[in-house]
Amino acid sequence: MGGSTKVNVMSSRVDGYVAGSDRVATATVRQTIPIAIVAVLQRGGVLLRARPANDGLLSGLLEMPGGKVELFEAPTLAAARELEEETGLRMARGAFEPLLVSLHRYPDRALRFHVYVHHLGQASERAFPWRELRSSASGLVAPGGDGVCAISSGDEASVAGLGESPERGEWAFWPVAQLRPADLPEANRAWLPLLRSAAESSASR
Repeated sequence: MGGSTKVNVMSSRVDGYVAGSDRVATATVRQTIPIAIVAVLQRGGVLLRARPANDGLLSGLLEMPGGKVELFEAPTLAAARELEEETGLRMARGAFEPLLVSLHRYPDRALRFHVYVHHLGQASERAFPWRELRSSASGLVAPGGDGVCAISSGDEASVAGLGESPERGEWAFWPVAQLRPADLPEANRAWLPLLRSAAESSASR
C-alpha cells in the first residue's frame, strides 16, 4: 500500500466529547486499556449486535465486533482475532483499513479504541441478516425474523428479540445512515460521522 494513511484521532470523556483534544482529564486515570474494534461494512450497513438486557447502562445498545488488545499484541492482530472469535469471519490483518484512534476517559481508567474498517464483499464466507429501519410515530423500528428491534424516540435505545441466546443479540447489518448516537455506547457515539462516511464509500463499491 503506497503512501501514508491518515488516521483520525479523537478524545472523549464521561462528561462530554472533546474532538481532537490532547487535554488531560480532571480525574486521575489509573490505566489505559487498548481496545480493537472492527466496523464491518456492506452496502451501506454496519455489522452490529445488541448488548445483553442485564448489562446496566449498556443494556440494549448496539456494538461492533471487538475487544481488549492483549499484552504485546498489535491492535490489527487483536482486531482480526476478536472478529473471528465473535462473528466467525476470518480476515488477515491487511484486510483492515484504519478509521480512527479514540481515547475515552472514565474516572478510574481510560479506553483507547483502535477502530478499523473492513468492506465485506457480497460473496463472503458468512451471511448475516439485515435489519431495515423505518420511521414510525414511536421512533425507528426494525422487523426481523427473530423478533422486533425497537429503537425508542428518547435518549435510550431499547433492543429486544434479536437473540441467538437470551444473553446477546445476533450479528446483523444495520443501515448506518439511520443510526443515531443514542443507539451506541457512549464511548462510540463520536465516531458516527466517520462511520457514515466509510459506509457511503462501502455502498459505492
